[in-house]
Parts: sequence; C-alpha cells; structure tokens
Amino acid sequence: MGIRPEHLRLDRNNPSVNGEVLVVERLGGQTYLYVKIEGGDTVVVQTDGDNSSQLRDLVPIHINGELCHLFDLQGEAVSKSRRHQLV
Repeated sequence: MGIRPEHLRLDRNNPSVNGEVLVVERLGGQTYLYVKIEGGDTVVVQTDGDNSSQLRDLVPIHINGELCHLFDLQGEAVSKSRRHQLV
C-alpha cells in the first residue's frame, strides 16, 4: 500500500492508527513527522509548519482509504474498483 505524506493527517477524533514520532523535520511552512506505527512500519506525515510534535510523542494518524494506492507483488499499481452508483 502507498499513500503520500500530504494525504495523512493527525486527527485525535478519527484515528486510523497510532504511532511514535521518531524524527521531526521542520521545513518552515511544513513539518514532516517520521512515525513508527503499530506493527513496526514507519510512515511520513506532512503537517503544517507550526506543528508542535516532538521526538517520542504518541500521535493519532488518520488514513483516508480513498487516497491509498495498492500494488501487486511485481510493484504494479492495482486498479481501484468503483462502486456502482446504485450501491
């Protein structure tokens, strides 16, 4: 599965997964958080430049499934299925 850092967001009201901040990269107008999530994988979350997260903070991350991309074993993107308009 792949998702871009700008499509992830910190959301205490609707978290998909929780994780621990490993790196905080402040770049002026935006901040990148490198977060180790449950299960051991690391994701990168793009937040605004004023984000106050610090090393070792526990953060709730919301993942919008509509923005995720799936890949097969050969690394090729799997086409997204579309719901029928009557469903």
